[in-house]
Amino acid sequence: MEIEKVIERANQLLKGARYSNTRIYTYNWLWKNGILSYMNARSLVDFDEKVGKECMLILT
Repeated sequence: MEIEKVIERANQLLKGARYSNTRIYTYNWLWKNGILSYMNARSLVDFDEKVGKECMLILT
């Protein structure tokens, strides 16, 4: 699934769970500076478990 769709869906879930706008902004900032940066640097569009694991190995 495209990473933008994953983030959009996550935002919907956070809003549904009544997270504050500040908290949602924080998560979006983290995604932008973490997984999105990683994926853009590698010209990846679709997010899956493999991409998530690779990203976590590099960022930790």
